[in-house]
Amino acid sequence: MKNIIAGNILMPENWSFTYQTDSILRYETIGYHSHSEMELACVFQGNGIRTINGLSEPFNDGDVVFTPSGFPHCWEFAPPTSGEDGVIEESCFQLRKEFLYDLKKAFKELAPMADFYCSLKQAIFIYGDAARFVHERMRSFTAETIGRQCVALLEILISIYESGQYNFIGMPEVDLNAETQSKFRYQIVNRYITENYQRAISLGGVASLVQMSPTAFCNAFKKSSGLSFGKYLLAYRMKMAAKLLSTTLDNISEIAYKVGYNDAPHFTKTFHRYFGVSPSEYRNLRSKH
Repeated sequence: MKNIIAGNILMPENWSFTYQTDSILRYETIGYHSHSEMELACVFQGNGIRTINGLSEPFNDGDVVFTPSGFPHCWEFAPPTSGEDGVIEESCFQLRKEFLYDLKKAFKELAPMADFYCSLKQAIFIYGDAARFVHERMRSFTAETIGRQCVALLEILISIYESGQYNFIGMPEVDLNAETQSKFRYQIVNRYITENYQRAISLGGVASLVQMSPTAFCNAFKKSSGLSFGKYLLAYRMKMAAKLLSTTLDNISEIAYKVGYNDAPHFTKTFHRYFGVSPSEYRNLRSKH
């Protein structure tokens, strides 16, 4: 377990929110820390491992994450892909809950949005058009006045809330009965596979995602899905490969890479074992229908 640095690092006293952008060497980033303010972070350049409330996951350029109040977190950037000079770029908003409480009092129409953020029990990962909007807006903040930053922050929070384009990260900070917890873990793993099947996925990494040992995870996953984790992942990748063969003109090596295989011959053998025909034969058969 990481040691947690307690207390705020960026927020000046008596401010309701603050914005900061950094272009720094990767080893200059803040360690695993916690503060009472909520935080919206956006990565412009760099990737590595993100840890929030004890759960570690990979992150990439363009990732946008909202972290609730009090959740310990850090972003550990990987050396080979943090820019040619080892410099990473990121920015973040920090805001106090009072900012949203006051907003709720002043504008009753915004109460549902304010309540959503204030009641979060998990961090959220923002994706799609909402993430792109955040990325573009936060890119342009450096020269903005504090008043315009305030307006932009509201635009961002409203955009994320109204879009619904976010996924919850990890397990919630609530007590769940065994059946509900099992279903929730299955949903997390299923979402993780659909979003990361193009990359290398390890059993240990996925088990860690739902805070279980590999053995316990394997047993629980098979009970929920009827398949072992390995067979489930294989079936999903083969389904996506078949879809690409039917709907694109990508060559076999490109399709192999897009579904998580760096070795095209191995992909071809695996596909043949699964469907009984080679990828090329499958494509030819589908083109005749």
